[in-house]
Amino acid sequence: MNQHIIPAAHTILDATALGGAINAHYGLGTPFLCELLHRGMNDFYLVRAAGKKYVAQVCRPGTTLVEKVDYQMDFMLHLDAGGVPLPVPQRGVDGSGHLIVAGPEGERPVALFAFVEGKAFSADPTASVSRKMGVIFGQIHKLSEAWAQTKSGPLIDREVGIAKAFPYLEKLIAHRPVDLAYYREVADAVTAAYRAVRSADNVPSGTIHGDFHIHNAFIRPNDDVTIMDFDACGVDFFAQELMSYRWSIEKNDLPMALWDVFLEGYETVRPLSDLERSHIPLFLVGKEFQYLCGFSRAVNAIGHVAFHFPGFDWFAESVRRHVDDAKLL
Repeated sequence: MNQHIIPAAHTILDATALGGAINAHYGLGTPFLCELLHRGMNDFYLVRAAGKKYVAQVCRPGTTLVEKVDYQMDFMLHLDAGGVPLPVPQRGVDGSGHLIVAGPEGERPVALFAFVEGKAFSADPTASVSRKMGVIFGQIHKLSEAWAQTKSGPLIDREVGIAKAFPYLEKLIAHRPVDLAYYREVADAVTAAYRAVRSADNVPSGTIHGDFHIHNAFIRPNDDVTIMDFDACGVDFFAQELMSYRWSIEKNDLPMALWDVFLEGYETVRPLSDLERSHIPLFLVGKEFQYLCGFSRAVNAIGHVAFHFPGFDWFAESVRRHVDDAKLL
């Protein structure tokens, strides 16, 4: 019988074995239970220990440096000290912000957070909560401006990210030659535009959440908001951060009034400058196009469904509309 040995793209770590390593590292106590919660770019496990609940973030192998995890934990602790509602990072018994476990594809960093009750904002997206989230992100950016480590963090370099991932988009879209030719033009125009913005070095930037969208906030019955999933944090333009949320509203076909009240809430804390506003069309294209490239690169690790991919026709129309609005071509 012929056998074909096929490598794994993204394995699931055994929850019991992972739990043993987590309990030893963090000293959480007993009774103890670890269960797979959900999969995505990273995997998340629900941990129950000594009457408390936690969530373990297990990074996808080969994608996240330990230094990046430590940076995320430090930034979140800084925001927590400033009153931002988020899943509080936990320190190991040795004071470290991460644990390293070995899986079939290699070492994987693990971080642990306090469990957050509630449901995703996307389950009931109301204007009042959207405004609250805008206020919170104004606070996050104000706290980031004051953070001494802001400029030493990992740069979210959109032009480099697009350049590295674009070959995967070329493969994914090869059956649509008209779109392929257009996306090649867009890739060149977007990367050139971002290089020009960075060379000017006058658009306000700092450490940002990095991937805030309608699924990354949990809401409790009294409308208390908790901001989730900071694993994409890094240094970028503050106005660019806002485009992640705006684009997620468009992608999920929700009322743009949610964006209007979000921005209104944001500007009660941190008003945008005219310069930042002038870059919004470009930053919206950059968000969308990097998402499309990133999806292409990671699709065989987590799949179309996990990405909530709206389809090739949707992107063909949406990218063209945003590129026209930004006058890039």
